[in-house]
Amino acid sequence: MIPQANAPTLLAFFAHPDDEAFSCAGTLAAAAAMGCDVRVICATRGEGGRDRATGATGAALARARSGELAASCAALGIRPPVFLDHPDGGLEDHADALAHSLGDALADSLADVVEGSAPEVALTLGTDGAYGHRDHLACTAALGAVAAARSLTVLHVVFPAELFTELRRRLSRSPVPLAPPPDAPATVDYRVDTRPFRDKKLAAIAAHRSQLVDDDPMSFLLPGLVEPLLDEECFAHAAGPALTAPLSDLFGGV
Repeated sequence: MIPQANAPTLLAFFAHPDDEAFSCAGTLAAAAAMGCDVRVICATRGEGGRDRATGATGAALARARSGELAASCAALGIRPPVFLDHPDGGLEDHADALAHSLGDALADSLADVVEGSAPEVALTLGTDGAYGHRDHLACTAALGAVAAARSLTVLHVVFPAELFTELRRRLSRSPVPLAPPPDAPATVDYRVDTRPFRDKKLAAIAAHRSQLVDDDPMSFLLPGLVEPLLDEECFAHAAGPALTAPLSDLFGGV
């Protein structure tokens, strides 16, 4: 879909291909349908995981997942993604650098994209990292640093309570350490009715074939996890000015 002239820009920033699909694909599709200029920025190409069907890893997986994110964006009717090409699984040091007020390559590369696109609003995962993934948290920190320097409005995705409890339990057996959950759940400031875009969200998830079983979008991450995410997407106002129309009309309030 071609953005309307002088349309507001909505930017979504994530660590991996597929983060956009399960978290806020319905909202991205809804914004595009309004004529907004919607852009997805991905810090890595997802090469640190594996293909659930073929077992591919590394460069082959990076190529596959890059194409999958492009297909996801096409399904949502938005621009092709921009990749920052940072190493998958290696973003935690960026969050540490920001915490200690050091220069940071992730934030700098994101700042360049933000400068060029001048978004009104940016979306990312919250301080829970969805399920404690440290790459997710590094991206949340990097966007926060960029937003503070530019007075950019940032919204964090808020997931249903306890949604990732079983996934956390399973991942706790893996060698990849997860961050502990926050002491308190995030407050929901905005709710987006994504029922009209349910099929588009499922198509976006389905595009990430390497992360599915038998090409079934309902198999993403864990069976039963996708269904609660299809009809409504929730957000917390994390930084920046209050929303203005038309994006305020999209996100509404609670």
